[in-house]
Amino acid sequence: MKHFITYQAKNFLRSLQIIPPYALYITWIVVLYAYRNVPILSSYANSAVVLFVIMTWISMSIFRLEAENEKHLLQLALRDKTRFLYGKWLTAFLFMLPLFIVAHFYPIVFGHFRGNVTLIHHLLSFYAHIGLGSLGILTGSLFTATRLVTVKYVWLLAAITVTTSLAASQIHEALPSWLDWTIHVLPPLSLLYTPLKGGDAGRLPEEFLSDLFLVIAYILVAVVVIQKLYLRRER
Repeated sequence: MKHFITYQAKNFLRSLQIIPPYALYITWIVVLYAYRNVPILSSYANSAVVLFVIMTWISMSIFRLEAENEKHLLQLALRDKTRFLYGKWLTAFLFMLPLFIVAHFYPIVFGHFRGNVTLIHHLLSFYAHIGLGSLGILTGSLFTATRLVTVKYVWLLAAITVTTSLAASQIHEALPSWLDWTIHVLPPLSLLYTPLKGGDAGRLPEEFLSDLFLVIAYILVAVVVIQKLYLRRER
């Protein structure tokens, strides 16, 4: 698995597909902190939401690196199709870490925040960025590792899903009650950024643990569903 992840990382770097999402996100961070004395948690919430979009993009690019014949050769070398899927996920996660480090430490190093960053701020930033980034990885793989949609409409449907997820709370208010369940299928972005919207209080929100549990449950279910769809495709 280690050699496969290394191969994937080198392949992704050589393809230069990493440049647009990385450049866009770093530019966004610089623009976000163009001024000093900005609030800590709401700024982290903004950078974390954009990380979800960027990681969806990166995940889709990583899952589409190889042609079908090369993919089958890699699966044979790994001796397990599931290892191929998990290797792709881990590769995407690896490329997410530098973006998280930039988003988290850039405003601290250059003194853009209003007030001091406490342990609670660090914890909530980690929770939001890693959680939203992971949901982005799963969202991207849903459309590229499975046959949920034809290749022709992969990017379109992914864009619609990302946009709908970002506007889920507004859409929920407009939906009739019998369609409420459709919102719960979407990635629960609000559970990850809402705890950061309550100001810069030095304590965890009361609903933090329940939100954390729901996010972990959603991710586990998503992993199982995507794995089953992926294995059905690779029969």
